[in-house]
Amino acid sequence: MHYVAAAIFSPDLASVLLIKKNRPPWQAGLWNLIGGKVEAGETPETAVCREVLEEAGLCIKNPIRVTVLGGKAWTMDVFAVVADLSLARSLTDEPVAIFQSDLGNAHHLVCDVSDLVKLALTVAREII
Repeated sequence: MHYVAAAIFSPDLASVLLIKKNRPPWQAGLWNLIGGKVEAGETPETAVCREVLEEAGLCIKNPIRVTVLGGKAWTMDVFAVVADLSLARSLTDEPVAIFQSDLGNAHHLVCDVSDLVKLALTVAREII
């Protein structure tokens, strides 16, 4: 399976948008990056733009690939994105919320989300 995830930052990089997962069961009740599966015929860039639009209502452009993670049966491209977080809204049964980029005000995170946000923030600072 091929997945994508996005660390979506405010223009000043002070805030990040996360989603509270209901599924899969091991993520239920935890905050994660916004993302999902890459569909047939999509590039990871196209998939992350679609997922962010479907889940948070944000039309993003120019996602920056931060890293690619993987295991025997899966791959995940992780992107950094800058957007106007005030326009974000929950479009599914999984709510989105804005947190400080250092995640000091975030609890109950999916494992490694904090590290991925830090990495994405470092990359975003270098480019923006």
